[in-house]
Amino acid sequence: MEYCIKITRIIKLPYGNGILVANAGLGLTEINKLSVFLCNYDLFEINLTPNYTIEDWHNDLKSLMTKTGIEERQNVFIFKYSQIIKEEFLYDLDSLINNGEIHGIFNKEEHENIVSLAKAKITSDELKTQINSSFVLSEFFQKVKENLHICIEMSPTGSNLRERVRTHKSIIN
Repeated sequence: MEYCIKITRIIKLPYGNGILVANAGLGLTEINKLSVFLCNYDLFEINLTPNYTIEDWHNDLKSLMTKTGIEERQNVFIFKYSQIIKEEFLYDLDSLINNGEIHGIFNKEEHENIVSLAKAKITSDELKTQINSSFVLSEFFQKVKENLHICIEMSPTGSNLRERVRTHKSIIN
């Protein structure tokens, strides 16, 4: 129960993200899920398949970012050590934690879609015409950063943890 309280406190913090280090089989994922439930946040996990690609990863992150930034819902992304099949996954998570965005993940058409969805939420017609696209996108990425909480589950065994923490500093800061 002590770990559940600690995880709950972390994800309730503004910009609260965490790296959770424990040996496999201790129920860390279940404790994470219980904490998400207690906070009444939405849970997001990726579903790895044998043919899971970087494109699938980016599509999953796009849907998560859209749900978090446009709908302004608090989301917790639980990412397990066993799901790191490409080192690029950690680079993307590092960028999400730091900036609320992943450079180049959205193409121009998707940017325009985000802008139109965000402008649709504005009630004043006068404001809709005055706000430019770059402002709307920066607000979108700021909302992603505020509303997305990333919990990365890592194993303490092996040298990968030490290496990855050195490479991806925002995971622990």
